[in-house]
Amino acid sequence: MAHFYGILQGGRGRATRCGTRTSGMETTAASWEGAVSVSLYERDGCDYARVKLTPWHGRGTSRVLYDGPVSGAATVRDDESPVGTCPACGELVYASREGDGGPVWTCPADLAETNPFHEPPLHNWTEADRERMGYYGNCLADTGDDPCYEPLPLHGACYERGFPGTGFAGRAMPG
Repeated sequence: MAHFYGILQGGRGRATRCGTRTSGMETTAASWEGAVSVSLYERDGCDYARVKLTPWHGRGTSRVLYDGPVSGAATVRDDESPVGTCPACGELVYASREGDGGPVWTCPADLAETNPFHEPPLHNWTEADRERMGYYGNCLADTGDDPCYEPLPLHGACYERGFPGTGFAGRAMPG
């Protein structure tokens, strides 16, 4: 049964689409200057909307404009600011929405080279070297060698999925 309902009107008439609580619903409206993406999803029994600017054919920017309840009701303190942008999915991260443990924090050096937040590590350790040392990150603050880069917040759900585009694939990070 449909939980979300969408309407699109354009040069070829009107079209409608439905989404379930499981599938959610996403739509993108684009021009030659960029695009706007709107997603509807359910989490913990509440309906949420995410509205973001997104590039289209190499033009435009990525920026989350809103990520919160469809109703507009505050589920976090009204004065709470996001702690950052999740490098795996590009969404804003609010500490109060991440459960008891808060977001998972990582160093940009720990991310795969394909991630736009990637910063190269200063050590060229191989995966075998890291396994032998029991060390899975590239952040030098964890080894005491150097200060850390600016840490980035990851959604707990992105971490559990292995957040594609990063170097961890859901392994425990040093902490």
